[in-house]
Amino acid sequence: MTSLLQTLAVAEHLNFRHAAKALSVSQLSVSARVKILR
Repeated sequence: MTSLLQTLAVAEHLNFRHAAKALSVSQLSVSARVKILR
Protein backbone atom coordinates (compact mmCIF):
# COMPACT_ATOMS: atom_id res chain seq x y z
CA MET A 1 0.00 0.00 0.00
CA THR A 2 2.83 2.40 0.84
CA SER A 3 4.40 1.77 -2.57
CA LEU A 4 1.18 2.72 -4.30
CA LEU A 5 0.73 5.89 -2.21
CA GLN A 6 4.28 6.99 -2.90
CA THR A 7 3.88 6.27 -6.62
CA LEU A 8 0.72 8.36 -6.70
CA ALA A 9 2.54 11.19 -4.94
CA VAL A 10 5.26 11.10 -7.61
CA ALA A 11 2.61 11.22 -10.31
CA GLU A 12 0.95 14.17 -8.62
CA HIS A 13 4.16 16.13 -8.05
CA LEU A 14 5.95 14.94 -11.21
CA ASN A 15 9.14 14.93 -9.16
CA PHE A 16 10.59 12.35 -6.77
CA ARG A 17 12.13 14.96 -4.47
CA HIS A 18 8.93 16.96 -4.14
CA ALA A 19 6.87 13.82 -3.57
CA ALA A 20 9.27 12.66 -0.87
CA LYS A 21 9.14 16.06 0.83
CA ALA A 22 5.32 16.06 0.75
CA LEU A 23 5.27 12.58 2.32
CA SER A 24 8.05 13.41 4.82
CA VAL A 25 10.20 10.50 3.65
CA SER A 26 13.53 10.23 1.88
CA GLN A 27 13.79 10.43 -1.89
CA LEU A 28 15.60 7.09 -1.82
CA SER A 29 12.61 5.49 -0.10
CA VAL A 30 10.22 6.84 -2.72
CA SER A 31 12.33 5.74 -5.68
CA ALA A 32 12.88 2.28 -4.19
CA ARG A 33 9.15 1.74 -3.62
CA VAL A 34 8.26 2.97 -7.10
CA LYS A 35 10.82 0.57 -8.53
CA ILE A 36 9.09 -2.29 -6.70
CA LEU A 37 5.89 -1.60 -8.63
CA ARG A 38 7.58 -1.62 -12.04
